[in-house]
Amino acid sequence: MNREAIISICNSIVIHQRKIKIIAASSVVLTLIIGFLWVFEPEGNYEPSLFTLTVITSILLGLPHIASFLSPKQIYEDDNKDASIDTTKDISGTWKGSFGIVQLSQNGTTVFGEYQYKTDYWYGVVSGKIIDNKLIFHWESKDEDFFHGVGFFTIERKHLKGGYFHWQEGYSYDELLANPSVTKQIEIDENHLWELWKNY
Repeated sequence: MNREAIISICNSIVIHQRKIKIIAASSVVLTLIIGFLWVFEPEGNYEPSLFTLTVITSILLGLPHIASFLSPKQIYEDDNKDASIDTTKDISGTWKGSFGIVQLSQNGTTVFGEYQYKTDYWYGVVSGKIIDNKLIFHWESKDEDFFHGVGFFTIERKHLKGGYFHWQEGYSYDELLANPSVTKQIEIDENHLWELWKNY
């Protein structure tokens, strides 16, 4: 089960729990009001007055509006606010990566940076562009062997997750940039997985 499905299920549970609480609270209030009004009925009059019936009817008619006050759409938007980073928001800064520290700098949708690879020095550089919630990038090492290739990250809240590939593995930076949705079809194994965390 993927992350989106789990979030959807959790939100459905939250929605129903909130509606149940609202209806339960409304029922308690209704009961108290009815009891209060009944106490002030004339002694020996066991039939509710017109005023009492009017108040009860108004409350009953208002219950559906109270129950729908927090609609599923509103709850979903509130509970998932900032679930993913707005791509207009700057992701510049220091990130902790699977292989070491990554320093990113963003200008508009263009991103530049340096990364460590199991070292305590800057091993290589990355450069790329943000499209929707994807960062498509080209990477290259600074060492004598000069490794290079492409990769992508899915931008989430304080978390970038994706993969990197060497140039001979057949992935093109321009092709990924032109069609970033193709990244959903790419299976990332442990040898290609690259994750970054913000504010670690």
